[in-house]
Amino acid sequence: MRILPAQAKQALQPAQPFSFETVWLDRKGEIARRLPGQASQVSEKLGRGVTLELVAVPQGFFQMGSRDEMGYPDELPVHPVFLAGFWLGKAPVTQAQWQAVM
Repeated sequence: MRILPAQAKQALQPAQPFSFETVWLDRKGEIARRLPGQASQVSEKLGRGVTLELVAVPQGFFQMGSRDEMGYPDELPVHPVFLAGFWLGKAPVTQAQWQAVM
């Protein structure tokens, strides 16, 4: 499957906002907190009535690695990582989608 950078938006249908909810579970697996969120999505027509829904993952920084007293040696040191924005499939790829792309 081809990688679609976030800048490839012009090749897709206009992005549409959608709402979602992130659920945090406690140690018992019960819902401890619900956080509402919003993201952009597009739908690309692959042909033969097959479409692929994509969600925008915005660029940003996050901390990667483990503190000295936690984790494995190859996880050190904690360091900032920059992530360029990209589009990610909203759901697992189906056989029809795979065949349309391949």
